[in-house]
Amino acid sequence: MAIERTADGLTIEADNVRSVTSDLFTELAAATITITDFDIQSPTLDDVFLTLAGEDDVGANGAASDAVRAQEASR
Repeated sequence: MAIERTADGLTIEADNVRSVTSDLFTELAAATITITDFDIQSPTLDDVFLTLAGEDDVGANGAASDAVRAQEASR
């Protein structure tokens, strides 16, 4: 799992985010982070093709794996 701070909040990338979502929300709540937006982005067929073809640019959503964007509203 990779976590990156962005201008919008946090971007969290994970290979199988759907299986760790519950743990993610539990950990964010324990850290008193309020979720104001949540989005799961799965790779498109173009992303998969470009990844398998060895291209560096994996597409419009910018990830070859599921990604979660959680915005940090307050601590």
